[in-house]
Amino acid sequence: MNIKQALIFGTKELKNSKINSASLDAEILLSWILKKPKEFIYAHPEKIINSQQLTKFRKLINQCAKGMPIAYLTGHKEFYGLNFLVNKDTLIPRPETELMVEEVLKQIKNDKIKNFTLIDVGTGSGCIPICLVKIFYSVIPAQAGIQEDLRIIGLDISKKVLLIACRNAKLHKVNNKIKFIKSDLLSSLMSNFSCHSRPVSPYRGTGQAPYGVNSSGDLMELLKVLGFPITYLSALWQIIRGMT
Repeated sequence: MNIKQALIFGTKELKNSKINSASLDAEILLSWILKKPKEFIYAHPEKIINSQQLTKFRKLINQCAKGMPIAYLTGHKEFYGLNFLVNKDTLIPRPETELMVEEVLKQIKNDKIKNFTLIDVGTGSGCIPICLVKIFYSVIPAQAGIQEDLRIIGLDISKKVLLIACRNAKLHKVNNKIKFIKSDLLSSLMSNFSCHSRPVSPYRGTGQAPYGVNSSGDLMELLKVLGFPITYLSALWQIIRGMT
């Protein structure tokens, strides 16, 4: 079977399983197996795939058809233009989360914050703190005095997850600039912070909270209305009580 035939097979199998991105997913999986960019696949449709590669491709297509995310099958996910290792122990970085990175950067630049600590609770793959460090040390001018005052901490309750985060930090050569700590929410850090410490809020830059939200209690009620899981709300409430 050649590349073109393999793509036709993979796309057909995924479409039969109602996978909306069937063609793209088949391309990604075949590229990963062949260890070639997608451009190579387009340019060499006649190239024969060996039996070992074909067997692996069929297996991955079958897993994808059953609903396994592409990122878990390949063990990689792009976030903010960077490649991150992921597995079933970590959540898959979502494009929407990139907005959080941009908001933090905007607040730091606009408010000219110095001597600050950024804490990523439930760091997972470590994509948020790693992206922030990469940007701080490449985009934000050193003369701004921010880099010397920057401390970034990633927290997670799972040792397995923290191992992935540490591997990603090493992969992107920022492992000496981020401290990853095993912690249930903020429990491992609370003794080191005063009661005046608080997280960077996405609304602090404008001085506004969501409409009708005037207190942490109002915020919890709003999140309930929006359909956030009870377990998530319970965890969030512990953070709000501990940091305000």
